[in-house]
Amino acid sequence: MFARFRDENALMDPGSGMPGTVHVRAGSAEPDSGKPDQDVFHTLMLESGRRLAWAEFGHRHGYPILYMHRQGGSRLEALFLHDAAEAAGFRLISVDRPGLGGSDFFAFDDPAALAEDYIQLMDQLNLPQVAVLSWGGGSRFALALASQFPSRVSFLNLLSPLERGCALAKNRVFGFVFRSAVRMMLTLRSVRVAKDESRYLRRWREQVCYADRKLMDDPKVSSLLARIARESISQGAAGLAQDIWIGLAASGVDLSVLPMPVHVWNGSADTISRPKAVGADEESLNCAGTTSGIVRHWVHRQGHLFFSHAAGDIFSVARRIVGISLGGVYPLHR
Repeated sequence: MFARFRDENALMDPGSGMPGTVHVRAGSAEPDSGKPDQDVFHTLMLESGRRLAWAEFGHRHGYPILYMHRQGGSRLEALFLHDAAEAAGFRLISVDRPGLGGSDFFAFDDPAALAEDYIQLMDQLNLPQVAVLSWGGGSRFALALASQFPSRVSFLNLLSPLERGCALAKNRVFGFVFRSAVRMMLTLRSVRVAKDESRYLRRWREQVCYADRKLMDDPKVSSLLARIARESISQGAAGLAQDIWIGLAASGVDLSVLPMPVHVWNGSADTISRPKAVGADEESLNCAGTTSGIVRHWVHRQGHLFFSHAAGDIFSVARRIVGISLGGVYPLHR
């Protein structure tokens, strides 16, 4: 199947041509900085009455990729990938999950509960099909969308997925107790971040490998990580605690039955997602046996933040999958 894609409305003011959306501007980027405005995001009023917030990065007319942030993250994570996506011709649509950033909170315990939200957003943006890119616990939501609506997802790129889910994460009683405890802890953390965000970064730095610590020593990386932390706690701790807990759960999706290509990316030194050793099979990703549609990529001597170095390679592979030509025609191979 081949389809020609060209979205001339990408990154336009939603209020001018997309009924039902709101264009929010809390600040502005530096003039002629060449960077997207980090304070601009859009909101869509869903059929449920909730607001869904998203921001766009990369190439304004590029092939669309829906970005799903890590557990407890926010839409701003896609800024790590902006330059490489823009150069490769991809449009990143980065969505806040409930209670994080600009998206309204609601209680849920299954990633599949958000699949319809993403479909409503795609319909609003006139996108019949997208690729999906996730980081960390965002893989749970990427797999849920691909499983429920396989015809709307062209391929999956899972970055540092949390492959070993917590067995107790589906226990409602334990989950309630855990979320309550985490909510109290995160409320305290939000106060500390507001007073001294460097303290939060130091605690996170203690959990990562040497390669990640070197990256966090870069002021641009540490500044963005701190901004993501502030954004994720902006509505309080309820959404953050819920997102972290659900992100830890096993996905329950068998990758071997998904019809689209699935690419899994890991840093070989990652101490957070703890991938299997280089050369291991895909069983830790709920893959029953060997599947030709699943490709694992190892970035040697890099950790959880490996994509800061490998973003160009990630989008280079994505270009081959989607078949983007230099002439601006976007044939989609299925």
